[in-house]
Amino acid sequence: MLAAIRKQLAHDPLVEARNRKPLRPNPLAPWELRVGRLRAFYEVQPPDPQLEALADVVYVLAVGKKGRIVLRIAREVLKKLALSTASRSLAEYASELDDEVILLTKRNRPFAAIVPLRNVDRESLALSTHPGFLALIERSRREVAGGKTLTCRHARRFGKREAST
Repeated sequence: MLAAIRKQLAHDPLVEARNRKPLRPNPLAPWELRVGRLRAFYEVQPPDPQLEALADVVYVLAVGKKGRIVLRIAREVLKKLALSTASRSLAEYASELDDEVILLTKRNRPFAAIVPLRNVDRESLALSTHPGFLALIERSRREVAGGKTLTCRHARRFGKREAST
């Protein structure tokens, strides 16, 4: 997998190819690299002067293994269920969930998800799907990538300097 990542993502990682696809907005990653049954999920950031990088930097955020209807990433499992093939009510599928997520598809495209809500409060759930909050997170990521933010260490140093004046 590492060899494929190096080969496929070394040049033009943001160009769609047979094994390299942009994903719809999701909390994991904007891009997917397919190598057989393995999947690498990644994002690309512009060069970071602190890292002395001369070109875009590819961050592999997760690697998973794809089964017929299951995607495993570390210990997390994502199951896929086509609405047209669901033989039971969605409530029955939901009652069987442990920690996995069931991705519902319609015409082979993601449509909705059944997610277990153990130990999740309403506020966290509401924020995780709120378009305004997701836009704020995305804007913050762009600012960090563009060097327009301070690290915690620099912010503390700046705060101490302001307090002493």
